[in-house]
Amino acid sequence: MHLGVQRFAKSLMFKIQRRIQAGTVTLTVIGRMGGEQVPDLQRLVSAESGRDLVLDLTELTLVDSEVVRFLMQCQTQGVRLTNCPAYIRQWMVRESAGPDGVEEHVVGQISQIRRSR
Repeated sequence: MHLGVQRFAKSLMFKIQRRIQAGTVTLTVIGRMGGEQVPDLQRLVSAESGRDLVLDLTELTLVDSEVVRFLMQCQTQGVRLTNCPAYIRQWMVRESAGPDGVEEHVVGQISQIRRSR
């Protein structure tokens, strides 16, 4: 199902497709996504509150730091990230690093990211 969420802003274009299979809602994020598109995805994620939700990032090609922080927040709230590009996973790990280096919860995040691949 195509949700029709497309944005053209500063030459960034993204699209979100929604599908339900065996009770799991999957939102596939496609294209380039910047901070100005986060509210759109945030609304869709919020609308699925209480459901088993997966963000499929297979076709997500470009993000900024605001998107990375949002994805980290989603993951903390139990949203599964699948097919997350390596550069985004690495960025998430760097964002999670504290002043003394890597914080304890980063190990859990890395494990969760690996399991969802």
